Amino acid sequence: LSNNYSTLLGITDAEMKSYFDNMIDAVSQKYKISKLLVFDKIKEWYNGYSWDGKKFLYNPFSLLNFFSDKLFRNYWFKTGTPTFLTKLIREKRISIEKYDQEIMVDDDTFDSYQIDDIDLNVLLFQAGYLTIKKIHIDPNSLALSYQISYPNKEVRDSFYRVLLNEFSGKPSTDFPVILNEIVKALTDKNLSHFIEIIRSIFVSIPHAIFLSKKEYYYHTIIYLLLKLLGLKIDCEIQTNTGRIDAVIKTDKYVYITEFKMGKAETAIKQIKQKEYFLPYLNDDRKIILLGIGFDRNKKNIGDWLEEVWRK
Repeated sequence: LSNNYSTLLGITDAEMKSYFDNMIDAVSQKYKISKLLVFDKIKEWYNGYSWDGKKFLYNPFSLLNFFSDKLFRNYWFKTGTPTFLTKLIREKRISIEKYDQEIMVDDDTFDSYQIDDIDLNVLLFQAGYLTIKKIHIDPNSLALSYQISYPNKEVRDSFYRVLLNEFSGKPSTDFPVILNEIVKALTDKNLSHFIEIIRSIFVSIPHAIFLSKKEYYYHTIIYLLLKLLGLKIDCEIQTNTGRIDAVIKTDKYVYITEFKMGKAETAIKQIKQKEYFLPYLNDDRKIILLGIGFDRNKKNIGDWLEEVWRK
């Protein structure tokens, strides 16, 4: 965390342009897109690490693998993930949604190593899942605080995948096919198939890993699935009347989605009463209200309802 060494453990933008120009050119020719676009995509996938909140670095391991393969893929899996980390998140029912927003921690956070009650932020930072986005200095006390979040797409998606494996009991290799099916179902507005896929995932979850607070389980698994789809997904959106569980956008549709422990009708009513659709009324796509109700006893989706808000 010393400013003297903030660029030591990664590759800077200047180094990228100076030393890897020929490789960027080769990728540009392969995909038949501009070098500027290639550079932007590489930055989205592999840049973003910082120790001072000002200079952001590329992960050397991922970057060199990318230039070797000339493929935009997730190389993070090759480095492995501490199993105890994902188990800790599941067993302590830690909300992972907060990490999609930049969260604040104080200066002592990174020096906290109490084994019996270790801070998850410390673990995620040490494991490379979180990095410093900005450092704040209090104008009065001059105390430091850190804004932390995922470094990039590769790391964020890796985190989602290992957690989805932990929560569902399914191997990560199963999910590419499942995610493709979900994308097709939503793109074609085949919501019955979308629900069928979600139900099949819940059915296959081993009984032993379910927790007593089932709402947490349902929401976390669906949240992770939606975040990995590759579509435009906004989850846990704050409005002036409440919080929307998820908004899913395809070329033709905007799905305003609400999950409830109980009846789907209650979820649809909440969308209408709180007017969650208002921010999307100027959108040219069809607005679909989607309510999903979970059944405690079945440990699965009980019922669901869809309603076209605007044709």
